[in-house]
Amino acid sequence: MSLNQNLYHLKFRNILIRKQTLLSIQQLVNVNIILRGVYKPPGIPDPAPTEKKLHLYIKAESAADLHKSVEIIRHVFEKGYIPSLSTVQVL
Repeated sequence: MSLNQNLYHLKFRNILIRKQTLLSIQQLVNVNIILRGVYKPPGIPDPAPTEKKLHLYIKAESAADLHKSVEIIRHVFEKGYIPSLSTVQVL
């Protein structure tokens, strides 16, 4: 699943890319999250063809864990904090 990080507030993006935030999500949902790529600020040309834009690579044992982690990441992008697992609604 792909989330366009440029659509979200810079403050919340910075919270998400912190190592501690990623570790917390990984422990909460039992997934592996790897931050890859290069950040491209708005108005700056795309990175070189060999460089991808900033993105998260998520590896999960099950589809349910993957969907939970994506919903948590969306929540962090929109609200700025990690929700409790009981409040995460998977579509």
